[in-house]
Amino acid sequence: MPTVDFPTGVAATDPTFLVGSNASAAAKLAINAQGRSLVSAVDAAAERAVMGAAQDGTFAFEHVEMFLNSVTSLGQNMSSTVTGGTNANITVTGRQGCVKMAVGTAATADRTCNIGTHLTAAISLGNGRAQMNIEGAPTVALATGGVSGKTHIGFHDAPNSNVEPTDGVYFRAVDGGNWFTVCRSNNVETAVDTGILPALDTYLTMVIDVNSAATSADLKLYNSSGTLLDSRTMTTNIPTGAGRQVGHGIRIVRITATGTDHSFIVDTTRLRLTYPSALPF
Repeated sequence: MPTVDFPTGVAATDPTFLVGSNASAAAKLAINAQGRSLVSAVDAAAERAVMGAAQDGTFAFEHVEMFLNSVTSLGQNMSSTVTGGTNANITVTGRQGCVKMAVGTAATADRTCNIGTHLTAAISLGNGRAQMNIEGAPTVALATGGVSGKTHIGFHDAPNSNVEPTDGVYFRAVDGGNWFTVCRSNNVETAVDTGILPALDTYLTMVIDVNSAATSADLKLYNSSGTLLDSRTMTTNIPTGAGRQVGHGIRIVRITATGTDHSFIVDTTRLRLTYPSALPF
């Protein structure tokens, strides 16, 4: 039986050391301060706190939408709404459950497609951590030569028209240009150019993470291999308080009455809300 050796000055409860190779040589365990805190946690709730997870199921809500069913049967009150366009399930090789949002080629203005809860905004940022992921890809880029359109993805309250969201923390591309990270409160915004251009049929995962007090928001772009392409931390114009509620989702709109399609394929969305205390509160 190997001998446990605790060198001078090391308490018997300190998990930094393991069983030694002999009676006098201690073997160090490769573990950092957070790992020691995890090992020393007194119960499962304390372990979850060390890992930054919810202490129990009543502290968090999560919904993942895979779009495996009709777009009229989405979970968690997500809705599919269009003005002149179409949202329809399609088959994409190597992917499960995708929806193509397309404004179509009819020469009428303000053709819009929405998927999410942003038309009935009810998420209060600053009331616990709010996280959102969306994986998708544009399928038809906005053309030049007078065609104007926008894509909004994230937390926002974009209407079923061409008006910019009043409030939100989201990614925005205008007229097929670069993705911008945007924080917007009561129509006052901070916007940062990511330098990442939307590319046809090139899937990106967009991650938005607003801290519990809504004093900071991290917005990240990953490619389909999971490589981080861009990361921004924003601290101004994050909407909070009465009247500043947001929803979550995707909105595409072709503003001009030009017969050019503007389409986006959505593969997966994820919403996670971590509450400041156990429900009910």
